[in-house]
Amino acid sequence: MHARARICRSLPGWGAGALSLLCLVWLSGCGGPRWLFDAGSAYRRARETDRPVLVYYRSGMCQYCAKMDREVFTDARVRGRLDEFVLLQRDFGTFQFEARRLGITGTPGFVVHRPNGSVVGPPAVGQMSPAEFRAFLAAAKLQR
Repeated sequence: MHARARICRSLPGWGAGALSLLCLVWLSGCGGPRWLFDAGSAYRRARETDRPVLVYYRSGMCQYCAKMDREVFTDARVRGRLDEFVLLQRDFGTFQFEARRLGITGTPGFVVHRPNGSVVGPPAVGQMSPAEFRAFLAAAKLQR
């Protein structure tokens, strides 16, 4: 049994639901990657760290976005690749015109920018497997 699982099972006095949620978050490494939601902060960090910006256009109603969040962004090899980028998440409904200008016609949609804001390679639209997403990230890094 995982050491964290043993600790979670041994905490007395917690409600079963709260305890289960706490343990799930702790065991999963706090969910997925840490996305920024402010473009100014993301590009400032990209310039400071000389890393490209991965922009993720998603919708709260998008089942494929939820599947990417659950199955792709939690993959250890994908997370290792994501560490090479500054991560910016945008709501497709709010930033629809921006997304369409970049060639993103639906969700999930991804585009990579250099720290100066110029676009690296073509965007990707639609659900991807962990291997496909890693290939997209690798291609973007090569074009940088």
